[in-house]
Order: sequence, then structure tokens, then C-alpha cells
Amino acid sequence: MRQWFISTMSVILLFPLLTAERAVGRHGGEDMPGPSREQLAALDKLKRKSGGDVTIRWNERNWTPTYLRGRLGVVRDIRPGAANRRRARQLELSEAAIRDVGAAERFLKTYKRLFKIRHPGREFILREHAVDSLGMRHLTFDQYYKGIPVWASNLIVHINRAGEIYAINGRYEPTPRRLKSAKERIPAERAIQIAVDDLKRTVQFQTIPPHVNEAIKYRGPSAEKVIFHERDTGRPHLAWQVSIRPNVRDHWYYFVDATDGRIIFRYNATAQQKPSPLGPVKPQ
Repeated sequence: MRQWFISTMSVILLFPLLTAERAVGRHGGEDMPGPSREQLAALDKLKRKSGGDVTIRWNERNWTPTYLRGRLGVVRDIRPGAANRRRARQLELSEAAIRDVGAAERFLKTYKRLFKIRHPGREFILREHAVDSLGMRHLTFDQYYKGIPVWASNLIVHINRAGEIYAINGRYEPTPRRLKSAKERIPAERAIQIAVDDLKRTVQFQTIPPHVNEAIKYRGPSAEKVIFHERDTGRPHLAWQVSIRPNVRDHWYYFVDATDGRIIFRYNATAQQKPSPLGPVKPQ
């Protein structure tokens, strides 16, 4: 009886793994979502080059890698592209750090089909190069599209003391393919007014004392152009990210479509003990 129970439990525990393995095998097909055939081919290439010891996890919304670990590459004397060279100069990086940037960029270019990024050297721009107490180097790249930041999207490349890329993690978006236009039709001032008018319907605006404005460095509502992807569908929008402080406590962010003025998403960044009165806005 005990042996039967163990065998049965083994099958139950193993079944999801078998199902997942079969799903991976069909991910390149058209009957279910998952990594494309190009991605799986690139992953196979990486596994062969690294000796097969590669761990990968996927973002199941857009099927980009969120975590990659293994012997992924070696830092060599490779210079980064023009965009990251400019950034390296701004950060006043050492020659060794610049080689790290070049190695990270070269890896992303080599496996760009795995990452679903057309031009890694232009779309991933270095934010910082940090070295921890163990001598490990960590390079944080922010994502851009045609010079416009992709909201909440970044990738971190990790390099060990031996000069090997051993892990990559982050959440980002594939290069936008369904973006209608990268040129706004709605000016920033109009987007700010749309957001303010909407927020005034449910939130009371109060004058913030000048000394408080100075302390929190608030100069009034502002707007920054971003690429914003819908959470459910992944559909990209050229949008204005509008920052509003209606009072001392609250700090609201609105995402207004820069082509037609629709509110795509909004949230209150202030920590609260109960849900905020407004939530996500789904485009009509």
C-alpha cells in the first residue's frame, strides 16, 4: 500500500513537469503562447556554447526571459556601441568597467532573438555599473525605444570576479512592433490638463505650502514621454506619464495616450492602508 501511494504521488508530482516540458516543445507553434521557434533556437545555441548548464525563466505575458543563469560569456576587450559609450563617459567609468559594458552589450546582440530585441545597443542604455563587496559587477540597463524610455523596463547583467557573465535578470518589453506612432499628437500641457480634470472629479485638491513643495521638490504637475504597455495585452502606447500631487499626502501618476488623449492607466503611488479610490483604466 505504501509503495502504491509513493508511486501515485510521484506521478502526480511529475505530471506538471511533463506537461510543462511538452508545452515548451510546442511554444514555437501557433496553437498556444510561449517562446517562439527563433527564441528556442537561440536558447539551444546558448546551451551548446555554455556546455548546457543554462537556467531560464520566462515572463508569461510577453515571453521574454526574466532570469538567465549559467556560463553566459566572458568579458573581453570589446567596446560598447555609440549610445553606451556616451553613457560610459557621462558616468566616468574606468576602462575595465567599459569592457564590462561592451561584453554585456555583445552578449545581448548575439542572442537578440532570445531577448526579442531588435537593436540591443540602442534599446538597452546603461544606468549604472556597481561593484559589490565580493567584487561582483552588476550592470543595470534601462530600456528605450527610439530614444523614448519604456516604462518600468530594465535588465541587469551580472559579472563575477573571474570576468564571466553568470546571470541576467529583469522585466522589460519586446521591441514594440504594434506601436502606431512614435510622434505625439497631444502636447504635454494637454495631457496634464486631461489628468488633472479627471483627478479633480474624485480627489480634493489642496494648496501645498511652499516649504513642503521645496522639501519634496514638487513644481506642479509634469509630464514625461514614455512607451507604456498595457498590463493585460502588452499593447504598446506612446504616452505621457503625468505626475500630480493634489495634496500633501497623495502622489498620482496618469498615463495619457499621446496620440488620442485617452487615459490608459492611473495609480496613486502613496502607500495606503486601503485600496485607492481609483484603479486601472482599461482603454475602450
